[in-house]
Parts: sequence; C-alpha cells; structure tokens
Amino acid sequence: MDPSISLNVAALVASLIALGVSSIIAFQQIRLSRHANQIPVALEFLWKMRPAEFLRREENLWTELPKQDAELPFLELPQPLRDDAQEIATFYQTISYLIALGVIDERLAILPLHYRAPKTWSVIRQFVMNERARRADPLSFLNAFENLVGIINSSDVDDLSGKLFRNAMRQ
Repeated sequence: MDPSISLNVAALVASLIALGVSSIIAFQQIRLSRHANQIPVALEFLWKMRPAEFLRREENLWTELPKQDAELPFLELPQPLRDDAQEIATFYQTISYLIALGVIDERLAILPLHYRAPKTWSVIRQFVMNERARRADPLSFLNAFENLVGIINSSDVDDLSGKLFRNAMRQ
C-alpha cells in the first residue's frame, strides 16, 4: 500500500476517533449541565415542603376535609381550610408543570412526594371534581396535580429508590 494512502487512512481513523471522543464528552457535559440546572429547582421545592407549618397544614387537610359537605366545590370550602387546600394543591400543581416542561426529572419529584401527594389528592379530589363540574370543564382546575398523582401511582417507588441509591454508591 502506498505510504501516502496509509497516512491518509491513519489520519481519517484518528479524526473519527477524535470525533467520537468529542461527541461522548459533549453528551456527558449536556447531561451534567441538565442535572446542575435541576439542583436549584429541586432544592427550592423540597425546601418548601420541609417547614413544619406546611406539613401541619397538609395533615390538617387530611383530617378536616373528610368532615366537609362532599357536595361543596373546592372554591366554596370554608376558610382557612380553602386557603390551605389552595396553597398545597398549587404546590403539587407546580411540581407537575416542572416535570412536564422537563425542568426537573419526574424521578426527582416522585421519591419525596410519593406518600403525601396521593394522600392529599385523595382528600381534595371530590371537591376538585365538584369545582370542575361547576365550571363545566374537566380540565379547568388542578388537572396537573391529578396527573402528578397518576404518575406517582404508576411508578415503582421501590425500584426508583433502589436505583437512586445504587447510582449514588457508584459515584
């Protein structure tokens, strides 16, 4: 084989290897950048759930909403119960939007919310349905929160948790 052809083939192979390595590094950088962008958002939403006052207000919904007239639309719940329900439901609604927009990975939301969000949905659901019926629009009120609960309920939390901690141990 002609030495110039061999040299050209070697240069081509080296170029392809360099392109492959550069592509791998670029994809890793994109992945790391995406995770870095999620950290402030994740910390913010987890921090909002952390205060004892938020947790007390949510737990109060669990005990007080079942005592209310099941025919009431959400926006006719008595005060301050309505304000608590609105703030907590809006929190979950926002998390659902962040997942849908790809701002946070759904797995990042499922693990810390897999108990509280479905439990809260179970006590406000009837009032939300009544509100939607009053508006004559099934997608007019807290539908993203309902979707979040559907995602959580269809997830294998044990598997997600195991994968998370296995990945953490490897790093």
